Amino acid sequence: MVAFVKNIVLTVCVFLWELCIVIDGYAQTNTRLTELEQKAKNATSDTAKVELYNTLYDEQVRTNVILAKRHADEALKIAQRIDYKKGVVESTERIAESFERQSAFPQALTYYAQALKLRQKLNQNRQVADLYNKIGKILVVQGNVKTAQENFQNALQYHEQANNAQGVLLTITYIGEAHFKEKDYERAITKFKEVINSPEKDKDRSVIAKCLYGLGEIFYLQKDYAEAEKYYQQFLKISINDKKIQDVFTGYEGVIKIADAQENHKKAFEFTQRYLQTVKEYSYSVEKNQQIVIGKSQHELEEEAKQRKKIEEQNAYITWLAYLAVVGIAVTLLMLFFVIRSYRNTHKINQRLASETAEREAQNKILEEQKAQIEAQNDAINRKNDAQEATFREIERKNKEITSSINYAKRIQESMLATDAKIADALPEHFVFFRPRDIVSGDFYWFAQRDNKIIIAALDCTGHGVPGAIMSMLGDSYLNQIIKLQGITDPEHILDKLHQNIGIALNQEETQNQDGMDIALCVIDKEKKTMEFAGASRPMLLIQDGKTQVIESCKLPVGGFQRDRERVFDKFSFDLTTPTWFYVFSDGFQDQFGGSKGRKFAKNRLEELLFELHPKPHSEQKKLLNKTLVDWMGDNRQMDDILIIGVKLHY
Repeated sequence: MVAFVKNIVLTVCVFLWELCIVIDGYAQTNTRLTELEQKAKNATSDTAKVELYNTLYDEQVRTNVILAKRHADEALKIAQRIDYKKGVVESTERIAESFERQSAFPQALTYYAQALKLRQKLNQNRQVADLYNKIGKILVVQGNVKTAQENFQNALQYHEQANNAQGVLLTITYIGEAHFKEKDYERAITKFKEVINSPEKDKDRSVIAKCLYGLGEIFYLQKDYAEAEKYYQQFLKISINDKKIQDVFTGYEGVIKIADAQENHKKAFEFTQRYLQTVKEYSYSVEKNQQIVIGKSQHELEEEAKQRKKIEEQNAYITWLAYLAVVGIAVTLLMLFFVIRSYRNTHKINQRLASETAEREAQNKILEEQKAQIEAQNDAINRKNDAQEATFREIERKNKEITSSINYAKRIQESMLATDAKIADALPEHFVFFRPRDIVSGDFYWFAQRDNKIIIAALDCTGHGVPGAIMSMLGDSYLNQIIKLQGITDPEHILDKLHQNIGIALNQEETQNQDGMDIALCVIDKEKKTMEFAGASRPMLLIQDGKTQVIESCKLPVGGFQRDRERVFDKFSFDLTTPTWFYVFSDGFQDQFGGSKGRKFAKNRLEELLFELHPKPHSEQKKLLNKTLVDWMGDNRQMDDILIIGVKLHY
């Protein structure tokens, strides 16, 4: 049931809300970064420069940790030069944090240890305690729980010396989590309950929530489902009250898996419905509001059209009455002329004139009242029109802002891709056929050179559009870290490390999250004249001596939780002394619907097409691929992002 809910959520949840907010926030942050960088360059005081560079780190660390670390490095360099102790320790802690975010734990521990010594010299007990906790948490991740517990005990002593009750409770929570990691559930329960039962004035709701969730997990593993549900429900209540949407999802997952374990399908279905309702409320509120506004506007426009038609009919009737009145006046004057000339029936004619005058006045009064009503109706319609125009202008403005933000995200995504000129310097005979389905893409390509080796890869991330683009940024960042920072160039080891990093970043072991990416990765050794290939759910097409080989890869993607299936990435090696064409690609081209029968292009047809095109120049191959795709699609819309990389080698 939990897996079922996860699949539903992945289908229903759209980064629109989390993405737009993330993208709009990113655009605002970029403007602020530019301002801060200018201030840092123009600052006359070295102390001010240190503070500004540290602020730049804080602003950028969540979006680009590598660039953020450069700011912290600059701050540390200046602070050490002017012996600014506060700046030295704060910059050192930020550098340690940047290494921790990149999973470079040995470097992180080194810098945290340096910061710890500096804080101890400054007698800053709270900060010393915080650093012991950070070191302990890293040691838990590394599996060194015993040393981690020693650090937590040191943190506990410093928090107690500083009379920091909340710090004490947080440290006890970390100790409980370490016991949980060791599967020492009784001690973990004792620590979590000690925090929950602490005095109300010392409690931090987020810490209490962590303990409640930890107790729920322990009792679930011990199959004490009644106790587990009690603590999951309390965790869910706090998360809903604090409006922490991710924790709300986690809480619902807890009570749903309890119901599944008890085979209480009715309760599981009930909580699943609540889960999905929460997702819908948070993910689609903007779209629904716009639909309601637009629907309401169309209804009002129809009503206004009916009102206008009615007014036009009334105006025609009034005009007819006006003409009738004019004719009546003319007839009356003519009759008066004859009466005066004949001097006959004067009294009778006068009475008639008085009667007709009264009737005209009554008619004029009616006409004035109708005119006033018509003017009031026109004013009301004009006010509604003004309101509708304002509403449509607001919708148009928001759409422009959203589109502008996504276009900005496109520029950010394009900036991370290697330029064609850069690739051509290393691989003169190559092409990259890249056609995103939306403005931003879940497919991307990656290129680098290191140690006289060329690394090139085609990646297809979960989803397309904004969600896929977010995953692509994650993949690009980790490839930079693994290859450029850690120096790993064996393709199977690169994929293994990438799989581990994505699992940690998305907390997939605990959440069973299935997001990841397909990848075909080639490493070309120019000195040895060889090429190595490894892939995850994507093949490579190799053509040598007029013969085609399809090199299959691991069937599973990089990332995504799989409890019962081992992830093994095989490496294949090839000699390049013979002229060689190789192609790596996503599944977008082969899965595109089209043709006379509206079917998929298919993998076999794509392989035959690439073999047919390989004798042609690389630039012509790219043009013919585009023409084939356009002809095949016809009036069908593009179904997915499309990426094909072709390279010719001969050493």
